[in-house]
Amino acid sequence: MAENTTEPETCAGYEIRYCVFVDVLGFQELLKTAPASTIKHLLGVIHGVQPNSNFKAQNISDALCLSAPCTEEALVTLFKTLNHLSWTLLNEGVLVRGGLVKGQLYHSTDMVFGDALVEAYKLEARVAKFPRIVIKKNVVDDLKKMNSKFVETFLCQSEDGPFFLDVLHHIQMESNSTADINHAAEQIQRRFDEACDEPPHFEKIRWFAEYWNRSVVRRGKEIKRIDGRGVALNKGEWARIEW
Repeated sequence: MAENTTEPETCAGYEIRYCVFVDVLGFQELLKTAPASTIKHLLGVIHGVQPNSNFKAQNISDALCLSAPCTEEALVTLFKTLNHLSWTLLNEGVLVRGGLVKGQLYHSTDMVFGDALVEAYKLEARVAKFPRIVIKKNVVDDLKKMNSKFVETFLCQSEDGPFFLDVLHHIQMESNSTADINHAAEQIQRRFDEACDEPPHFEKIRWFAEYWNRSVVRRGKEIKRIDGRGVALNKGEWARIEW
């Protein structure tokens, strides 16, 4: 693996780091409807992300900030962590949205702040829109310089422009349990059916439902598709990055 994409830079105590802000969608509604035990379990999953030598983690209520140095190894570890977190929450019927950027950041064991966190938050809140972790283009450019085939497999580009982390990539592999995958499909279908009275929320779940259907194109009919108003069942796969 390549070491540094760029040398870490410091400015008045800051460091250039990759920073991702991840938010749980619909958490306020869950607080109104779900039992305390469910909320406690979900927060346990989010707060259970443990930092290691490759990245740091900070919990912000139902949201999470992760950051990593500008190396391929650290970024791959960050991607794996985000994939695991997204899939674990999806199996609970919970979707996430996030933004991943590169910029100046101060991140210690007990606090995080800086331009990168502000930019990551804005990317999540204003650009991501749907349940996806959007990746800023300068991070994508770094990945291209790394020329890592592993990273290539885990990135997609949306039809509306942004690159995002393909958190459903692994379901295309035959080695994954059909039962586990179909359980996740049932959770998405349930969320989609429940959202019909809230058009803005419905549109977000519809996007993810179509993302799911396009991600299981290579799997057989044993994998459940999401069915409902406005969801294409047989669309092609997402466009991937050309190297």
